[in-house]
Amino acid sequence: MNDTSQIRRGRNRSRLVLVGVVIVLLLLITGLRLLFRTSLDTLIQQGQTQLALGDNDEALRLAEELLNREPQHIAGLILAGDACFALNEFDRALSYYRRVPEASSAEAVYARFRCGRIEFHHVGDVAAAEASFRTALRYEPENRNGLQQLVSLLGIQARAREAAPLILRLFRQGFFQADFHGLLESSDAALFNLEELKRYQQVTPDH
Repeated sequence: MNDTSQIRRGRNRSRLVLVGVVIVLLLLITGLRLLFRTSLDTLIQQGQTQLALGDNDEALRLAEELLNREPQHIAGLILAGDACFALNEFDRALSYYRRVPEASSAEAVYARFRCGRIEFHHVGDVAAAEASFRTALRYEPENRNGLQQLVSLLGIQARAREAAPLILRLFRQGFFQADFHGLLESSDAALFNLEELKRYQQVTPDH
């Protein structure tokens, strides 16, 4: 009996040692992976650098690597959107920008303005574009580019009365554009010709 008990204890010790070795190895491997794994901040910095250098494909690759690890990383979503925009992949860019939650942060407002720009100029969905511009302007009411975009959008739909207060805000910033001034002269004025207006009105996008 004593010999049998000793053998069993020996086997148990061996198993415990083996388990301990496996655990140590797993911890060691995990630690090494974490040590050599590129940080999220580094990926963002590298991606932004590549985007600035014009290597949009590499910027997008880095952004997607980051998003695979943290899908709702705000800076990563914006980097991916900017890279796709630079590659003229507007639908794809829009999908990234739309994943940025609405908020008052500069990044969130930027994403809403970019959504509006794509929806207006590349998709032709004026209703979605108007909603995006108005959301962004709620947080940055004096954003000149946003005001210009919304005035243009209202102008092609001959909504001069709605555009007028926005135009006055631009004028107070020292921005003057002859087409915008024309919208103040008549409530029926429009910025573009009828064909341009119809092109936007007839769009039925799947977005």
